[in-house]
Amino acid sequence: MNQKPSKAFVIRELEKVIQTRPQTSILDLGSGRSINFLHLLKNYPELRYVGLEPNQRDAEEALRVFKNYPNVRIINNLAYSSLEELGQFDIVISLSVLEHVKHLKDFLSFSASKVKHGGQLIHLYDLGHFLYPSSLKERIHVGLCKNSLTSIFIPETKFCKYVNQIEVVKFLEETGINIKKITYHNMPHLVFFLKNLKEDNCDSQKFLDFIIDWELQMSEVVKDFDSDTREKIFPAVCVWGIKQ
Repeated sequence: MNQKPSKAFVIRELEKVIQTRPQTSILDLGSGRSINFLHLLKNYPELRYVGLEPNQRDAEEALRVFKNYPNVRIINNLAYSSLEELGQFDIVISLSVLEHVKHLKDFLSFSASKVKHGGQLIHLYDLGHFLYPSSLKERIHVGLCKNSLTSIFIPETKFCKYVNQIEVVKFLEETGINIKKITYHNMPHLVFFLKNLKEDNCDSQKFLDFIIDWELQMSEVVKDFDSDTREKIFPAVCVWGIKQ
């Protein structure tokens, strides 16, 4: 099973909203191939989805997969431009994107500007690259991105950095976002366990649901830990807000 608890939890929470409001509009920033939303788009045909993806290859693949979905639009662009024609959305979301954004405040400001009043803004980011590089190549990559001199030569689609939760929350609040909760996910050993479950294992979804709920309970335990300790235990952080 390749799905991480963090993304599975976010999609599960979104489905609860969509079940009561099937015409919900979603803007997915850094949408990749948009596969995270395939289940929702298949099951809720009235859902309106826009994916904004800077990587041309991923955007083209998403266009291919969703070519027969009339309420899906994929745009190959960075999430810094005004893109006024998009309007505003009930939900604006990014999944494992903030850690790859060079100009974080511009990105966060753009995301907040695209949320309707009363709508949700959700940013899930992953510190795993920074805290647990999986190879020498990834260690070198992280080191180059951390260096102020070399980082300017790394393209946006290849960038990687540490994201400070306090700074993210503070800036979003300054843009009129009321932070409702922060959840923590993806304990490394549990993610490893899930990755090694076979797809045809009938209990794989049950394990995933159990881990999601267990991590939510543990989130309450670790929320007052110092950030270094908390992030090593739960390297994925999700910030949930409502636009005032």
